[in-house]
Amino acid sequence: MTNLINNIFAVDAPLVMSKCYIHTRRSGQQVLFIDFGLLWKMSEEIWLPPGTWQLLFLTRDATDSDWEKVVERDSKYPEWWYKDYELKSPFCYNSTQSGHSLLRSKGLNLDKNYVLIEKIC
Repeated sequence: MTNLINNIFAVDAPLVMSKCYIHTRRSGQQVLFIDFGLLWKMSEEIWLPPGTWQLLFLTRDATDSDWEKVVERDSKYPEWWYKDYELKSPFCYNSTQSGHSLLRSKGLNLDKNYVLIEKIC
């Protein structure tokens, strides 16, 4: 689990999966379930640290509106541009480009799929 920004984390997930969700056990502990839908591997459980978590999106399915919830606007021209987290250029043209720069800045591979989750308290 990689801390991307503030309380938003990326969890490595396979490209081949049918769904994922966060489940709260009777003990109050939350678990991220990744359902593969395969006979030889049905699901994987990732126990989350204490707190309340919410699922944001999968990077393989992410849209500009998904990334808007995660990335910051450019500090100099917030009405037009988004922050480039790799600092390779002065700005990014859209939130998806900014989100990809955020993943790369944390050493994550864009060819992989990640579940983005947020710790809300």
